Amino acid sequence: MKNILIGPFKRDYESKDIISSYEVLGDYAASPDVLTFNQMVLIDDESISTSFNDILYNLPFSWRPDYIIFWGVDKEIIPDELEESEYPVIGVVLNWDMAFDAVSKNMSRFDWVFTDKKGAQIFKDAGFSNVSSIQLRGFSPNLTRKIGRPFKEKNYDITFIGDLSSELHGERNKLLYRILKLSDKYKINIATEVYGNDYVNLINSSKIVFNHCNKQEANSRCFEVPACGSLLFVEEENLEIRDYFNDKEHCIFYNNDNLEELLKYYLENPEESEKIANQGYEKVQEYSYENMFSYLVSEIEKLDFNELRKNRTFREMHRLEKHKAIAKQALQSVVPGKFYIVERELQGALDIYSSEPELLNNLAVIYANAYFTLMNKEDKKLLHSSIKFLNDAIGFSPSYAVARFNLGCIYYLDGEYKKAEDILNSCIMCISTAPEESIELKGFYYIPPNISLHDDFKMEWEKATYTYFNNENDLSYGYCDLLMQRAFEILGDISAKNFDLELAEEMYKNSIQVKDNIGYIKFKLGKVLEMAGNYQEAYDYYNEMIKDKPLYLETWVNLVKILDKVGKMDDYEATNLLALEISKLSPLYDQFKKELSRNLTKIL
Repeated sequence: MKNILIGPFKRDYESKDIISSYEVLGDYAASPDVLTFNQMVLIDDESISTSFNDILYNLPFSWRPDYIIFWGVDKEIIPDELEESEYPVIGVVLNWDMAFDAVSKNMSRFDWVFTDKKGAQIFKDAGFSNVSSIQLRGFSPNLTRKIGRPFKEKNYDITFIGDLSSELHGERNKLLYRILKLSDKYKINIATEVYGNDYVNLINSSKIVFNHCNKQEANSRCFEVPACGSLLFVEEENLEIRDYFNDKEHCIFYNNDNLEELLKYYLENPEESEKIANQGYEKVQEYSYENMFSYLVSEIEKLDFNELRKNRTFREMHRLEKHKAIAKQALQSVVPGKFYIVERELQGALDIYSSEPELLNNLAVIYANAYFTLMNKEDKKLLHSSIKFLNDAIGFSPSYAVARFNLGCIYYLDGEYKKAEDILNSCIMCISTAPEESIELKGFYYIPPNISLHDDFKMEWEKATYTYFNNENDLSYGYCDLLMQRAFEILGDISAKNFDLELAEEMYKNSIQVKDNIGYIKFKLGKVLEMAGNYQEAYDYYNEMIKDKPLYLETWVNLVKILDKVGKMDDYEATNLLALEISKLSPLYDQFKKELSRNLTKIL
């Protein structure tokens, strides 16, 4: 094997974050031909190092890489001057759907990029030629293994392990809700925040493990479940699963129409289920992390880097665009202290391009974020700087809708509701009169409570970016719809806080009319209608919210209250009992579980 330098990795003893080097490399982690480098350290002023040359300097004197693999372009910060390296540079993108904008601005720092099947096609459709798909996930035989009892003696009939976020996993949560309704017949376990040996034990104790992949990729669960000897259920529209497993031979492919039918069949036919699970166990041994890495190396060695060097054009990019691209990529990362890089790049660019509105907007966003995430807000220097930068940006470009939107959000968070209303209404006016001009300048946007967190607004923003990447007109309208939707929502929030229920209702309905599939506006509208005594319409919107986000438990609690108020006690009982079952899914629901449990006394 040639010498390979790969990273950044960190040893995560609790198995919570990005997989450690061993779980990517397998036994190659001990190979003298494969060396790793660490995640960037940015939280200690005395030890900050951002240069790739520092990584090379710390390598053994006689060891030099034949090529470099940067693992996690979407999650880690690319070291300075990596694109200047004399060695071939390969990037690996894991969650392109959360970071397409950032990754696309930095693709030219790499000779070649690997990602999953859907991501590779989307990047190609956007015009990038230096990308292909590869297996990105596998399992670690040392951790993920059979330790359970025979299939028929397992404790749980159906298990799901994963995040229950209503914003990030809307479609999956709808399927989980359907599974939950089978709890009168089967023992169901829906778990979150389970890692390491506890995770392995739970899979081993489950007959069926339900999986639904966000990007139609074969995620880690696709390999870990059969490696533990349990029966994997995975969506049939998955683009990669057939590369590894056959339906009804190694696992079960379900669709929206047959999920319950298939669950029932395989739970009632344990011998057939155990046979498929055992065949899946035998087959999955091919897909360990070590084998995954070996295949990645074989694919890299097929590349002609003399020819591919032409893809690394980042050094030729305009200096301003370089600064913005580096700042955007750092902002998207999960690296502690990342704002050091973001501010460095933006401030460095602003020192040269002092009247550039997008730089002013971007600096304003990170200063506002720093201010609102601080525990002590007595010192308002950051807030005042943020507001000044945004006003300057709008002064240089009066139609700059993103800057107006950000300023409105910041005034809202600071309790300056009248100023927030004025600026958000001006944002809506800009978008309504000249949508393409209003979004000509883009940049960072501020979505409370923290710009590092993901929600469905951010996911939709990324989706608009890759869907309309080569169509500036459609892209502008996609962004404008998102800004207007959220601006109307915040205006509704302000009106609700001011107890202007009629105006709040109007603003929420405007928001839904622009875009009805993100956020919690239907829930908020239901609350406003309930406060106004319009119980039937409130009931209707709560039910709409449950269809969209069935595991958002506060909707259920409010729906139960409505049924109590109108005296529909039969529906009240059934709805409360179903909500109580949902409340048992996660400790996050404990406050609601107590309230729903108390309701049982009224039923009894």
